[in-house]
Amino acid sequence: MLKEERQEQIIRFLQDRDYCSAVLLSKTLYASLPTIRRDLADLEKKGYIRRCRGGAVLLDANRPDTPFPFRLSTHTLEKNQLCLLAATLVADGDVVFIDESTTTQYMVECLRHRQDLTVITNSIAVCNLLYQSNIKTYCTGGCLQNSSCSFVGRQAEKYMADFNVDYAFFSTSALNEEGLVTDYFEEGTHLRQAVFEHARKKVLLCDHSKLGKNAAYTVCRLQDLDYMATDFDTGTDFSGFYQTMSKNGCFLFSKA
Repeated sequence: MLKEERQEQIIRFLQDRDYCSAVLLSKTLYASLPTIRRDLADLEKKGYIRRCRGGAVLLDANRPDTPFPFRLSTHTLEKNQLCLLAATLVADGDVVFIDESTTTQYMVECLRHRQDLTVITNSIAVCNLLYQSNIKTYCTGGCLQNSSCSFVGRQAEKYMADFNVDYAFFSTSALNEEGLVTDYFEEGTHLRQAVFEHARKKVLLCDHSKLGKNAAYTVCRLQDLDYMATDFDTGTDFSGFYQTMSKNGCFLFSKA
């Protein structure tokens, strides 16, 4: 097994556990203990894990210092299922905004068969996916933010004033028990708020890893949203929302 493949397997293995020892990783991946230890040291240097007690724990993928490629590789199944549900809202000819989050990137594949669709985004990765899908695309431009491979800043916010968006699809770092939607990035927060001013419907995509957490900047409150796609347990109380659709353990909620 190549080094890159082995390290990817280590990350996937840690995603299912709070902690894993180097010894168990060595046995599971059929690699020597010194090799596993070198892999763990390399992954820690890249910012993916933290070594402790003879093993390692996975860092929170929602932290602001977590590398973008790693955030993209976490909870991929849930993110795809949330986007499949959210995409059912979009009709042919709609104008939609897709933000720079690693969750909403899966929207492109879900929308590629829509006719006469127009998409605005501030994400470089989303732009590339839209190009491959031959979807009419506008990019905000602005200041390039390396941590999210996206454009932010005043120019990006001003650009959105020229559009009337049917659906704004976005995700953030955290959603607490009081229904406060927050994020670690100030510039990304300001851009989302600028988009909201020109959006008919606002749609949050939020997997379970965000629930019960807080970040520095307030994006909005749950009551400001029109829809929310989640994989939370159905027993979670979302006051003012009702469940409209479910599939494969994910749920689409609509504002009552």
